Amino acid sequence: MKTASHIFIITLSIIVLNWFLPWLCSYLLPVAGSEPYLAYSPISNGFVVSEQDNKIYSIDKDNNPIESYTVEQRDSLLPHQYSTS
Repeated sequence: MKTASHIFIITLSIIVLNWFLPWLCSYLLPVAGSEPYLAYSPISNGFVVSEQDNKIYSIDKDNNPIESYTVEQRDSLLPHQYSTS
């Protein structure tokens, strides 16, 4: 009977660890999202979209790209997010 309880406890601990350890790793080591970053610019009174491949542009109310920007222009359009001080 003692051996059966040890087998049950070991099996139960393996099942719980198989659930808990991947969750813990994903919680402690988050992966960066692949969504584009969208922010409102108070300077241009519009939204600025920054994608991972350095495509930066503003969008209109129908989500159509209006104008492309460089990184420096994006930094000046979004002073609160990209301040250097």
